[in-house]
Amino acid sequence: MSPNRPSQRKKPPACDYCKARRVLCHPQLNGPCPRCVEKGVECTTTPVVRRRRRTKGELVHSAAKATTSSSKNCNDQATASTSKQSDEELSTVIVVQQWASAMFLSNTLDEPSPVPPTLQLSVEVIKALRQTLRNTPHNPHPVTTNPMIPLSQLEMKLRLHAWDMHSLSYQDRVLTHCLLTCSALCSTDPFILGTIEIGPEESQILDSVSPLKSSVVPDMRHFGFRREPVVRQLWAESLWLANQACIATNTSIENAASCWILGYLRYVMFGKTSSAFSAACVHHMRTLAEDGKLSRDAGEMLKFRGHMMIDSLLALMTGKTVPFTTNDELLIVPHKLEPLEQLISTFLTRNCTTSDVFSSVHTFSHTVVRLARETAENLSGPYARSQPLDECFLIKHFASLDVFHSLLSAALQQISHLIQSRFTQETTYHLHACAHGFVVAWGSLVITLFERLRDRSMYNTTDNTRVGSGFSSDISVAAEMKSSRLLVHLLHARKLASRTAIEISETMRDIPSIVRLMPHGDLTKWARFLLEEENIVDISRAQSLQALECFRDALKVVGFSHADRTGVVDTINEYLTAYLVDDMFTQLGHSIQDSGRIHGPDWFEIGASM
Repeated sequence: MSPNRPSQRKKPPACDYCKARRVLCHPQLNGPCPRCVEKGVECTTTPVVRRRRRTKGELVHSAAKATTSSSKNCNDQATASTSKQSDEELSTVIVVQQWASAMFLSNTLDEPSPVPPTLQLSVEVIKALRQTLRNTPHNPHPVTTNPMIPLSQLEMKLRLHAWDMHSLSYQDRVLTHCLLTCSALCSTDPFILGTIEIGPEESQILDSVSPLKSSVVPDMRHFGFRREPVVRQLWAESLWLANQACIATNTSIENAASCWILGYLRYVMFGKTSSAFSAACVHHMRTLAEDGKLSRDAGEMLKFRGHMMIDSLLALMTGKTVPFTTNDELLIVPHKLEPLEQLISTFLTRNCTTSDVFSSVHTFSHTVVRLARETAENLSGPYARSQPLDECFLIKHFASLDVFHSLLSAALQQISHLIQSRFTQETTYHLHACAHGFVVAWGSLVITLFERLRDRSMYNTTDNTRVGSGFSSDISVAAEMKSSRLLVHLLHARKLASRTAIEISETMRDIPSIVRLMPHGDLTKWARFLLEEENIVDISRAQSLQALECFRDALKVVGFSHADRTGVVDTINEYLTAYLVDDMFTQLGHSIQDSGRIHGPDWFEIGASM
């Protein structure tokens, strides 16, 4: 400020008399204001102390702290009155208070913001959530199959520290918190679900080895809404701990596992894959492989291969770049691959063993990742979507998909033959899971191809309208020819997707556990595909209706873990009901006409003629 310029002072506050009457005040620095002098009253001014506005993070932390404090007081009061209350009533009070401590996050559908840990996880709750991940030896949770997650080591460390998570190292605490968040997605513990009771039908589905084959599949979506507040709170706390521990920049097996779980949660809850943690996970895996710190056990490498395939497909279906390069595959899993044609010949010419089927996962997964990478680079990726359609690639890609489907068909036939043999429950479980995984991987490639061609066809339709109205006839003819070729490719992709929807629904009926079902977003995508009448090609109406029923039942079961706000289940029910009513009236009309031809005139035709 210039020294010659007079300093600007803040205007003094209004006096009490003017403020009470809500009139303009002209306060004076050394005396009463003119209005008070005119009215002959004493001019006083009461100072107002303005508090600093709190930030969003401070508001969330304050709310969580206040709610937790209230929860603790209520728990203390409930503990003091145990002589007057039953054990069930006491647990109800505790659970309700803990459940309410996360409700302030449940009103938003966005990814939660990181918050410091506030949920009071008792030893019993931690043990229950740990047991949910373990489940049974023949039915492991998909998260625990990640070879980077040292679940047994974490359990040993928790036991040594009397199940006190605060005593763990920071990276172990982050990983444990992430695992508890995943466990909360399928836990039946009252801490997660509250006082809601699980009926016999729901229990049967949870314990069944073929849940979708039950005569009655109950609607379990209300459980997803019940667990959502606690899951979001645990997730928000995991994000806060992860940021504090800087797991995205500090390379280790535990931090790579935590990054993978946080990326997995983001896709399961919101259908999104691109995040700093997902990118950090790939970086950690690459660095650990270069340093020779990744396991070279045959079973572990098989799991690495499967998880790379899953991550690549998730990136493909969300329109992102496939995170793994060819060099990454060779570096992370240095396993000699059997040529695709040779593997097809093996499946077609001789009876295979379970070892042959499980070993084929290497070639199968590598082929899936390669096809996903080619699709992302030439059709569905962020850069490819801004470029003209490469028809040469598209023709070659369809040919590659045909060869790959030959492998899929041969593998499914061998797996079906092996399942009919008598194996242990664990082997049968893995065979069913392998068959379903193969079909789902194939479906991810096909549905992505269909959606991208459909989007381009819609864009071309609009673009051709503009071209036809303002350009020469030669340009219009070229645009129409290009559009007609695109429609041919789209029809081909639609036929592939229609047949694939039936294949997915058939293998889904044999799925060995609800934790092995497709994510909610993928099920919704396939259900909406079948709800479109124009997509019913190369399949019968009965097949499409049976597939829709299967996807509906799967969505009702998957709703046990996730809050379903799409309304797809209700849409499918309305669609099936409408078709059932139409079919019933059609059959009734045919029966009346047949009866009229035998017993008398057709009164409907007589009435119409009148």
